[in-house]
Amino acid sequence: MSRITQSVMVDANPKDIFNQMLSWGSSEWWPSESIMRICNLDESAVEEATYSYIVTTPFGPRWKAKNEVIDESRFYLKRIFYKGAFDGFEEMHLNRGKFTQLVYSFDCRPKGFFNQMMWNIIGKKKHIENVDLILEMLKKYLEKKQASAR
Repeated sequence: MSRITQSVMVDANPKDIFNQMLSWGSSEWWPSESIMRICNLDESAVEEATYSYIVTTPFGPRWKAKNEVIDESRFYLKRIFYKGAFDGFEEMHLNRGKFTQLVYSFDCRPKGFFNQMMWNIIGKKKHIENVDLILEMLKKYLEKKQASAR
């Protein structure tokens, strides 16, 4: 398995951050230049809700995921991959302090020779760059929203 962990510090209410975690991929702040498209197939963010993931690059992988755990009291979300290019899961949680740290982890095993080769050559690097972009856009959105509420 390949595990990638990335994080961002956000000056915002943890409940607001968690709500945005639940709408991951379908929220208004999601960067238009992101190479990842996520569609909530159930149109709700509940446990067992299913999602379609598509990377919009040539030969980009596709896979499906479902919410395995949504723990609002611990600000924790885990989605498992069950069909497509990857086995594994992604998870997000919050560490609270003066600022709140959103931690995103992508734990995957590409399925098949082609997916493994593409992941090693370019996919992993592109994934890291893309998640950095997504986390930065989430931070900007929430901090702007928090500032306007003051």
